Amino acid sequence: MVVVLLLSASVVRAQDDCTIEINNIFDPRPDFAQFEIKITRESERWDKWANGSFRLEARDSDQDTLVLLDPTKHILTYVAGSSVLTLGPYNPAAMNDYYIQAQIVDGRITVVIHGPDSVGNAWRALTSNQAYLLGQFQLRTNDGSDMPKQIAVSALSPRFQANAFKMDHDSVTGTGTERNVWYATHDNVEMGTTYTYTYAESPCDSLQVLSFNGVYVGDLTVALDFTAECELGTAGYIIERALVRRSEPDLVFEGRPNLTYVNNPALVACATCIGARSYVGLLDDVQYRRMEYAYRLMSVKQRTGEITIHDTIFVRIPNAIISNAVILENPFSDKTQIRFNADDRISITGMVYDLGGRLIGYMTDENGAPIIDKEYPLGAGYLANFSTPAMASQGLYNMVLVAKPINDKTVEDMSRVIIKAQLIK
Repeated sequence: MVVVLLLSASVVRAQDDCTIEINNIFDPRPDFAQFEIKITRESERWDKWANGSFRLEARDSDQDTLVLLDPTKHILTYVAGSSVLTLGPYNPAAMNDYYIQAQIVDGRITVVIHGPDSVGNAWRALTSNQAYLLGQFQLRTNDGSDMPKQIAVSALSPRFQANAFKMDHDSVTGTGTERNVWYATHDNVEMGTTYTYTYAESPCDSLQVLSFNGVYVGDLTVALDFTAECELGTAGYIIERALVRRSEPDLVFEGRPNLTYVNNPALVACATCIGARSYVGLLDDVQYRRMEYAYRLMSVKQRTGEITIHDTIFVRIPNAIISNAVILENPFSDKTQIRFNADDRISITGMVYDLGGRLIGYMTDENGAPIIDKEYPLGAGYLANFSTPAMASQGLYNMVLVAKPINDKTVEDMSRVIIKAQLIK
């Protein structure tokens, strides 16, 4: 944060009476800017503040170039309730409270704070070396165009900067014919003032993608999610897809209609957000099993349309739709189980054959029902049970699980697991 000091030339004193701070407040909205005016008592010469006028100017983001404001385009308002002062209506005949007048004049900002006539109604700065808020102000454009973000003290002319305190007693020197009344009670006395201003710096530099993930969830569907932070000025995100082919080393990415912020509100960025935000539930339908797909995440700038590529991930569509099948008891005497994973939403039939190919029986599920074209969602740790029938003799048996994906029951996509089990009687 840059702090610039400007010394007032209106009053020459060994020590300044107060400091006026113009602090820029970071506003992530491109068409808004905010600033505040604070006062700090630096001397014991006063504690009742009278009034002040402040001439400010807008500058570009580099803080070097003056930007003239247009009152037909730029709107300046006081933020209600922000001041320590007691505010009331403007009444030049009898002012009992303070009145804040903020306007754009000759391309610059003028803030005039009118004060009460009586010292008894004047605001008191109880503590020295403490900054008190005289007011917070907001600038915006009425056409949505960019607003200059930096407000500084204008060096146009010292006469535009004025700051005074209230006398709470008569200031008299000498007696008789040499008696001089310098100030009377209720007079406004100009103060020696130091003017400072601070520039508002963005709390983050640029958009960061903290994570980008993809996982196959079955039914030829890939679920994508990512987390991003510092989305200032970002319009939204686009995710493109490419089929990974060994014969083609270069990936050819293509857009997906439901994976662009133009069509999918879930991919619209929060253009004023600084903290991390997660984007989840992004689904993409793929065409082929036993293949790998690449996904790349891109962001689009709000004002310029500039596209930035952030990350590329790869998602493998499973080859086998039954995996990790293992018999839990082998050899077995009266019953055993096969534990398996379903890599997709599948229909399974579980059978047991002797070595001659004769069907001995069907495996059963957790409810004891035969596993015949039973549907299983994508998951792990499923159990297929087999209880030895009375007619079965000791020897080797083939325990067979046959599965087909629910959404594609072609022979090519059939998955078969055969486990040899030893029955002992």
